[in-house]
Amino acid sequence: MAIQRRTVIKHFKQHREEVIKYFDPCLTLLEDEYDYDVVVSYMFSRLENAHREILYYGIVVRHDVSTKLAFKAIDLHDLTRKDFKEKFSKVYGFDIPKALIKKIESAEAVRDRILHGKSPETGKRAQAILDTLDYFDGLDRKIYDKANIWIAGDRRGIKGAKTPLSDATSRWVLIGMGLTLS
Repeated sequence: MAIQRRTVIKHFKQHREEVIKYFDPCLTLLEDEYDYDVVVSYMFSRLENAHREILYYGIVVRHDVSTKLAFKAIDLHDLTRKDFKEKFSKVYGFDIPKALIKKIESAEAVRDRILHGKSPETGKRAQAILDTLDYFDGLDRKIYDKANIWIAGDRRGIKGAKTPLSDATSRWVLIGMGLTLS
C-alpha cells in the first residue's frame, strides 16, 4: 500500500531540526509536491556527502589526524557502500547497527532503480525517504552517543584545542585505515 505524502511530511517533521536542515530543501520539495524521485535522488546526494563527513570528523576528532590531510584522503578515496561500513568500523571502533544497515539497504535498492531508469514498486519511493531519514538520524545519534560527534548541526569547535598529529604521523594513521593521499 502506498504511503500518503502527508504521512511522509509528518514523519519528516518529527525528526530533529538539525536533521531536517541537513536534508534541506527536501521538506519543501515534498510540501510543493515534487516527484518522489527528485527527493530520493537529492537525499542520497546529501547522504553520500554525510558518509564522507562522518569519516572525516571521526578521523580528525578521534584520531587527531591533521585536518588538511584527513580532508584530502577522504576526498581522494573512492567510497563505496561496503567500503564506508568497513572504514566506519576502523575509524569509530564499532559497527553500524544492523537495524540501520537494513533500513539504508532497502532505500538504496529504490535509489538504484530510480537512478538507473527503472521504476520502483508503488510506495517504495516514499518508504525510501522515510528509511533514509531514519538511517541518518539513527547513525548521527549513535555516533554522538559513542564519540560525542554530531554530523547534523553546528560543528564549529568540534575538534577542540587539541594539537593534531604531525603530517608524517597523520599519513601513517591514514594508511592504517586504508586511506592514501595519492
